[in-house]
Amino acid sequence: MSYRIEYAHRTLRVDGSEFPDAKDRYIVLAEGGDSNCYGSDNRRSRSWGAIAIGRLEEVLEDGCQLAAACESEGLRLKGRALRPEAYLRLLREQMRKAQPTCSARYRLGLYCRTETDDETDMLLRALPGAARTIERDWNNKPVVVYRFAENGQLDFRLFFSVYPAIRCAKHAWHFVDSSNL
Repeated sequence: MSYRIEYAHRTLRVDGSEFPDAKDRYIVLAEGGDSNCYGSDNRRSRSWGAIAIGRLEEVLEDGCQLAAACESEGLRLKGRALRPEAYLRLLREQMRKAQPTCSARYRLGLYCRTETDDETDMLLRALPGAARTIERDWNNKPVVVYRFAENGQLDFRLFFSVYPAIRCAKHAWHFVDSSNL
């Protein structure tokens, strides 16, 4: 049976002054992969991806779900088993050490990929400012992609204004392109 391995973490902080509630927002990224996936060099495959997004309490809520996977050893840190409490401690430490988003602004992409005419598409279609394009997935099926950027700059205010409404329908990795980190 395979399990997920997280090798490294990086957390970005969006300053709360951009938002009406003045609370900071976080994007927690993890470099990880599955224990049974190997590249052509016989090393385990790994990539960066978002594991939690939102205000501190939302990130910890997502962290509790991830920590539950530690209990069943479906998630390991650097290949070693860890207790759920240790995983939550790691997330809290990541929040404390979060880097400002300006350090990754040009290497990060904010988007939402969804099926055409589903609930998320209808919600985002009414939103001014998110660029909507139709692309093809791996199965050549049409998917809608909304990008949250204006004039080449990430629009965190727009992204976080809609994220609470769609976060329950999609996992964090549906929203952040961290492939250039």
